[in-house]
Parts: sequence; structure tokens; C-alpha cells
Amino acid sequence: MEQVARETWVAFERRLERAGVPAPQRPDYHKWTRFYLDFCHKYGHPPRSPASLGPFLGKLAAKNQAVEQSKPRLSPRLLYSGVEGHLPK
Repeated sequence: MEQVARETWVAFERRLERAGVPAPQRPDYHKWTRFYLDFCHKYGHPPRSPASLGPFLGKLAAKNQAVEQSKPRLSPRLLYSGVEGHLPK
């Protein structure tokens, strides 16, 4: 599992706050973002590329999981846009 810089999580937290995500729901966003970053690392997808989101969601669907199934409902776009400027290339 690749480590994520503290600054990345701080920036992500600011993005969640600006998006109006209630504090009790934010750990779920962190969890799914971590899953996305791990997926990108494992399968060689560049995390900064919007094109990497489709294969990630496809992999979840193949496992009968989806970000939308989580509680609360998470937005894949918010997950990605919250960290995109802080991800490794």
C-alpha cells in the first residue's frame, strides 16, 4: 500500500468541507479514495488521469460493489476531484 502525503489528505479534507460533506461521513470518502489510490497503484493506472476512474468503477462492479452502494452515497467525481492535484503522476 502506497503512502499518501499528509498534505494530500489535508487538501482532500478541505475539498470535502467545501462540498458540504458532514464530518461524520468523511471517513467513508477517505476509505473509498484510499481504495482508488490502491487500485491505481496495483494495476498501473495513473491516479491523476480521469480515465483511471472508469476502470476502478468497473472493477468494483465486477465484484458487485459500487461507490454508490456505500452509505452514505459517495460521488466518484468528488473523490477524484478532491485529490487530483495532489496525487503522484
